[in-house]
Amino acid sequence: MYPMTVPTQNSHRVVLLTPERKLSETTRLADMTADALDHAREALSLTPGLEPDTQAALRAELRAVERHVTGRRILSDVARADLSAFIEAARYLLDTQSPEEILGTMLQAIGEAYDRSLRVTDLIAAEAEIAALRAPQS
Repeated sequence: MYPMTVPTQNSHRVVLLTPERKLSETTRLADMTADALDHAREALSLTPGLEPDTQAALRAELRAVERHVTGRRILSDVARADLSAFIEAARYLLDTQSPEEILGTMLQAIGEAYDRSLRVTDLIAAEAEIAALRAPQS
């Protein structure tokens, strides 16, 4: 933020301008994980708006996603497999039935949850691999 006026008295100001620094992804791992859970929770909250036959077709996938959200565990391979199963089932329903706007919104939210979960685990794996390379070889 820059000063809007320049003082006219016999005084001076020192203004230190520092650019906003964006936090690196590795420092935001917890936030990214919470975002993934939030996206999955948002998708689940839309379930009552689905047509009954769509709800029935996605019952198993919705229950699996709900288990992970309830347990607040979305970084495991099992959680990502369940998110992926929901994505595949929802895409199939969107392609074969009349498209539901709510299902499309749910698909987008679950896709975001999947992407963020995958990104966090990729960053954690990268950190572990770098630490192993930096460790002294014995």
